[in-house]
This record gives sequence, C-alpha cells and structure tokens, in this order.
Amino acid sequence: MITTRVRRALAVVAVGAAVLAGCSRAPVQVEGVKLEATPSPSSTASRTPPPLRPTADGGLAVRLEPPTVQAVVGQPVTLMVRFVDAHGGLVGTVEDFGDGGLGGMKVSDCRDSEKNPSVGSKVLTHAFASPGTYVVSVTVTTLSCVHGQEDVTATASVLVR
Repeated sequence: MITTRVRRALAVVAVGAAVLAGCSRAPVQVEGVKLEATPSPSSTASRTPPPLRPTADGGLAVRLEPPTVQAVVGQPVTLMVRFVDAHGGLVGTVEDFGDGGLGGMKVSDCRDSEKNPSVGSKVLTHAFASPGTYVVSVTVTTLSCVHGQEDVTATASVLVR
C-alpha cells in the first residue's frame, strides 16, 4: 500500500517529468520558499493577508490560505492557493487534502510555460468524511526554459468538526 506522502511525491515527480519533457535545455533546480498558514478560521475571517511577492531572487512564492469558515464533516470547504514567480509560468499543481484525497492540474510544458501566468490563484474545494485536523498541502510548479523548474509546497491545517 502506498502512503499519502509517497503518492504526493510521485505526483510531483510526474508533473515535473511531464513538464520538463518539452525543454531543450537541462533544467536548473531553483530553491523555493515554503510558507505555512495555520491561523484559526475565526482569526482568518477578520484579516486580509499581505500581498504575496516573489522571493528576494525573484523566485516562486506560494501561500495556502485556510478556510474562513469552520469545516464540517461532509460539507465542502474552500481554501485558496496563491502563487507568484518573476521567472517562470505556471505548469501545474498537486494537491493533498491529508485524508487520501488528491487533486491537481497540468497546465502546460516548457515550450508554453513562458505564456502562462506567473501570478495567480486557484480555489480548492474538498469535503472531509471524518472529523479531525487535516494538513492540506499544495505543491505549485512553475517553469522557464531559461531559469528551470521551481516546486514550492505550502500547507494549511484544517480543523473539521
């Protein structure tokens, strides 16, 4: 049986491999930044997060904003992932909801990544089957045939009642 972490790692590798297949140059791995969002739902509703900016060297930054309302078993809850990268365009995401639920998308490969947005957001919706605290993680992948691939993972805790 494959664990959730192994599945998530394989999904990230699969997105990266599919994306890099179109590159004519060897990719350069660029270190990203990991942001963790763990405020309680009640504190999140009353404040607006600061604007997301690329890292000091212009690299990929990712923020996963937890739900603004209390998560309830069986009811969909919404999280927001935001990203910004001064170097490359979005090529995909891999989502792990911490309960075995996985999601994601592939946008393009290296040939088209320069045309994709380098700033954006994605709404994640998921219904949890059991109460508990779940760590939701999202890995965002951006790519430039000049600067290489960047993978950054952001996490948020979701308390489900």
